[in-house]
Amino acid sequence: HNITCKVGYPYLKTAEEISIKISFQFNASYLLENATVHVYATSDSEEPPETLRDNRGHVTIPVKYEVGLIFVSVFKEHHVIIAANDTVPTAINTPEQIGDEVTLHYRIEKGEHFPMPNLTLQILFPNITAVKNTLLYLTALSHSQNAICETSYPVDPLKISAGKPFVLSKIKEPTKDTIMDCDTYSCASINCALVPSDVYQVNVSLRVWKPTIIKASIHSLTLVAKALLRSENSSLILRNDNQKLETMIKISKELPPGTVPLWVILLSIFAGLLILALLIFALWKAGFFKRPLKKKMEK
Repeated sequence: HNITCKVGYPYLKTAEEISIKISFQFNASYLLENATVHVYATSDSEEPPETLRDNRGHVTIPVKYEVGLIFVSVFKEHHVIIAANDTVPTAINTPEQIGDEVTLHYRIEKGEHFPMPNLTLQILFPNITAVKNTLLYLTALSHSQNAICETSYPVDPLKISAGKPFVLSKIKEPTKDTIMDCDTYSCASINCALVPSDVYQVNVSLRVWKPTIIKASIHSLTLVAKALLRSENSSLILRNDNQKLETMIKISKELPPGTVPLWVILLSIFAGLLILALLIFALWKAGFFKRPLKKKMEK
């Protein structure tokens, strides 16, 4: 496209500047990596040949297209409750003895306007504690045919689903943390290459390793699993809200009968002190503490 503009009519003053604003509208069916603008300045007046070289210039602008895909997780939170009478067995013989199952479902759908780029999906979840006790155990991984997935942590590495018993370690769990995520703890990863398609589906099945939670001296724990989506095409980018999804796995332990939670004790103490302060304030306002001691001494 050629655009001709008459500027500085009838003439430009010395050191005078002219600003020109150009707006572009791009065709979604024909994607450009760059937009180049060439500018030429001509004049009706005569100009010495040695100054003609600065009468032209160009600027190249990289073009980024925001892909309007849909990236969702079926569940944002999972809640797991461990009974007060649960104990640590000597061995695990079936997947059900490991603990409750948590399934992560991820779905990606193509947007309306732009083509789907090559994508990479990375799923991270905390799998062990600092002393190598298991937190989340990977039992199954399934995905659509247009996804190619590899794991850093094998599916069912102990072969428990195949009937192989696993003798539990007696190592205690010293952790005091109530939140574990991949920023501070070791995490297993699942990396999926997604070839351009309309719909993708990735499902991850995990088991909460109940013996570790029972051995830990904490009453609640939140495990944070996250999925990171990245475009492999520098021109087709993702919105910020389509780049990361987090799933909270909230685990709580029931207290034994007759046990009062610490927060109840602290709340009761605080309420008692507050009532005492209000009572003292009411007595002070009523003049209870204003005794005529000085007058009695004078008499």
